[in-house]
Parts: sequence; structure tokens; C-alpha cells
Amino acid sequence: MIQGAAGTGKSFLIHIIEQTLIRMFEKPDQDPSQPTVLKMAPTGKAASNIKGETLHHALGIGLSKNSCLSGSSITEYAVKYANVKCVIIDEISMVGANMYEKVNSHLKQFKGSEEPFGGLHILHFGDFNQLPPVKDAPIFKQISDKDVELLKTKQTILEKVPKSATLLYHSNHDVDLANKLRLNSIEGPLVKSQAYDSVSGTAPNSSKQKVLDKVRNLDRTKTGNLESVIKLKVGAKYMLTYNIDTADSLVNGAVGS
Repeated sequence: MIQGAAGTGKSFLIHIIEQTLIRMFEKPDQDPSQPTVLKMAPTGKAASNIKGETLHHALGIGLSKNSCLSGSSITEYAVKYANVKCVIIDEISMVGANMYEKVNSHLKQFKGSEEPFGGLHILHFGDFNQLPPVKDAPIFKQISDKDVELLKTKQTILEKVPKSATLLYHSNHDVDLANKLRLNSIEGPLVKSQAYDSVSGTAPNSSKQKVLDKVRNLDRTKTGNLESVIKLKVGAKYMLTYNIDTADSLVNGAVGS
């Protein structure tokens, strides 16, 4: 386990470890689609940062609780990861107990071994003082009063929060209010970008229109975090809430202005 706060060089260390292991174990004629080091992270943004894959994509982990791999899929992954010597998981604080067990189970199946994680070496990177798992239980025990008192001694209170700071809120409602206030404080014209929705298939136009009308009134929590209207101003910061292209770093959580 390698733990450190943001900016301490964890991603750089991951790169150095990967290159070292490649020099040690990779054969000159090795198939490039069969990696020596498997790099993963729980989110698209974190995976893009280390030039890896999300846990779901890399291991074929489905979104439903009862999803499982077919025999042919296990064989496919077994071939793909035949040369893997080490598994690196970044942002480990966001990996919950259920997801962690799925990683363990899938690697066991791929390697045909009952050893933990299929007998592979596992390196965890992250900071447990940062974000916890989403809709999952932590992989460590509950914090005690003694732990709380120790954490209080490490607190640093800023008298003034920088304008460029990223703010975290408890609910989407609070986020929307904060974003509205921030947008209103920026001078300049407001431009609205309307989403273009379409319905494929051979259904009558009237039926398609009913579907489109219903979609326009849906909350973004039911549309995969895709807004029907985005309000834009020059100089404002915007964050992607959907993975578009991991290779180009257009991932959920990427920020630009």
C-alpha cells in the first residue's frame, strides 16, 4: 500500500514501477495486447491519469450485483492477462468492499487459482483521507473516537478559500445552487446549449415524440448525468459527468473552462 496526499508523486511512482517491471519481465516478442502490468482505477478520470482502465472495463465487472462472466469471457481474459505479473489499483479509497471482492474473484477465475487475487502481486495507491466508495461499504473497519481525535490534530483550517478550489456538497441540489450562484457572479452573456435527442427504430413519429417529451422532463440522475440544457459563460469552469473517450482524457470528472 502506497499512501500519500494529492501532488506527492503517486502517479509518477506508478509509471516508474510499471517501466521497471516491463524491463524485468516483458519478452521482446510479447504481444502488446497482453500487458505485464495491469493498471486500474475505480473512475474514468483516475484511470486516464495513470493511462490505465476502469475496474469495470479491465475485469469485465458488470454494473448489477449478480452479474457474472461466461466461460468464453473467462477464457478471453485469461489469455489477455496471461503475462500479467503485477496489478496496480489507484485511488484505492474509492474501492468499496463489494467491488474489492469482485476484483479478487475475477482475477482468481482469470488465473485459475484459489490464491488471493489469483496469486498476482497487488499494489494499492491512494489516500484514505480523500473520497470514500460510492454506494459501497469501506474495506476497512469503522473509525473510532480515538481515530477522530488523532485526525483533528492534523486539521489545517483555511481562513480564505481560493476561488479556484473545487467544492464538495452533500447533494446534487446543493451543487446546482452553488453552480447557479457562481455562474451568476461571472460577467458576460449567458448562452444555453440545448441537447439534441433522437429516437431510433420504426415506431410512428407520434410515439417517438412522446418518448422525447418524457426524456426532456427527466432529472439528470435518470439520464446518466446528461443535462437537457447547459448554461454557458466564457470563463466559467465545467466538468464532464460522462466518460466520452478515456484515451483523450475526456472522462467523468475532467474539468475545463
